Amino acid sequence: MKYNRQIIVILALLALPKIFFAQNSSYIHPTKYDWQPIAQQITNGCRTQHEQAKAIYDWLSQNISYDITYTIYSADQCWEQRKGVCQAYSELFYHFAKAVGLDVDIATGIARMTNGDTCSHAWIVAHADGKQLLIDPTWGAGSLVDHQFVSQPNDHWFDVDPYMMILSHHPSDPSLQLLPKTISLSRFLQFIPAPTPEVIKMGLDPKHIYSLASQRRVDQFVYIFSNNTNVFDKPRAEGKSRSVCTMPRRENEGCEETNEIKLLDIPLSYQLRVGQYYTVRLLRPNSNMHIATWCGSNIINHPFVYKGDTAEASILPFMEGPLRIAIRNSDDEPFTTFLEYTVAKPTKAEVELQEKADPLASPRLMEIKGYNQRIMRKLHVDGHALLAAVKSGKCTSLPVFYNPEPFDIDLLAFPYTSTLKAGREYTITLRQHAEGEWAVVCGNEGLTEWQSNPDQSKTIHFTPKAGEAVQLAFKAPGRSQYKVCIGYKVE
Repeated sequence: MKYNRQIIVILALLALPKIFFAQNSSYIHPTKYDWQPIAQQITNGCRTQHEQAKAIYDWLSQNISYDITYTIYSADQCWEQRKGVCQAYSELFYHFAKAVGLDVDIATGIARMTNGDTCSHAWIVAHADGKQLLIDPTWGAGSLVDHQFVSQPNDHWFDVDPYMMILSHHPSDPSLQLLPKTISLSRFLQFIPAPTPEVIKMGLDPKHIYSLASQRRVDQFVYIFSNNTNVFDKPRAEGKSRSVCTMPRRENEGCEETNEIKLLDIPLSYQLRVGQYYTVRLLRPNSNMHIATWCGSNIINHPFVYKGDTAEASILPFMEGPLRIAIRNSDDEPFTTFLEYTVAKPTKAEVELQEKADPLASPRLMEIKGYNQRIMRKLHVDGHALLAAVKSGKCTSLPVFYNPEPFDIDLLAFPYTSTLKAGREYTITLRQHAEGEWAVVCGNEGLTEWQSNPDQSKTIHFTPKAGEAVQLAFKAPGRSQYKVCIGYKVE
């Protein structure tokens, strides 16, 4: 007999011990401590209830470790051993808050991590300065890496927007959702796993994230890598539920600067399509930050345009596989991945659309021996002509291209092959933008008799001989030697 997987998950979670589902603080372990002196010391100097709640949150995230044995549930044990599970974190927060006059509830229910796993969990709803705050002191303390706790105190789980909280925390008491319209557990389990609240501080709209996740308008969210928190966990092949409260797992780290980037406009879906343009607009923490995009191992042709601290690019994915946006602060540093997407296998129509928009990024060209997209763009090669030659079968390999950086030209026409035929006439046409002398070197003979064209380009014709190499080379003013740009074999 087959059962609905969500019904099984719900029944299994409801069958857990009462401690995981204590509503509105109705179950709290007895305590032997007078918490007032400790709480007053922790909140010393706080002027508002909001500051008191934040001070308690900070103390817990900085001083309490997660109990990976899952045996410490009470505030007393947590205080004595400086570790505990989510119930212990929440009870200790509860006692500290009550001791300084804060009204708080312990919310218990189901948590869903960014990789789709579910577990029983406990967190806090605090009433401060006339506002209700959603707080998860456990997840604010750090992450699990290979089943070991890693302390990573962060602010992301303090005063969480209700629209973000409901994407990962479903309280047994619906009133603690703090939403205009409550969400059922069955609907909650259907949500797309969403990012942590850190992305809201990076500039994303919580209601927009909620809309995408709750209406399943994306199959999966983009990975955003950060230095000090698990913004996203990569999902498991098949979602699993856990019967004990736990913490998110950290699987990827970014660099320190990712914490300061503001996301002004990015594609939020993890899966992108070939042939479609996507806008990425970021606010950099400093003007030295350089941003680059790779599709597979190829750097994408659309560079970021910098206007002050704003960086913007229109990205056109051109092949199936990973697409990464990475950052670095200087040429001496390696790039660090910041955003990661995947590009889906393209349809025939998508390939045609992409080739029309940007032929030099065609996957067909990537398969040609000797093809280098960066060099083709540097030399302003006619992508439509080259792609047509590939489609017709006239081009199956390309010549050797040397470092194009010194060469400021438009390479308008050249033999689309790696090997020339002896005795056959060939043509090269280019437009020169810098002073110097271009020559076609056949063996030991340099040909420099170029024919000028009306469009300010120039053309040269040559007939190679068997056994000699052919090179297109450039000699800068005042130099005695040529630098090779292109090299052919002759047979």
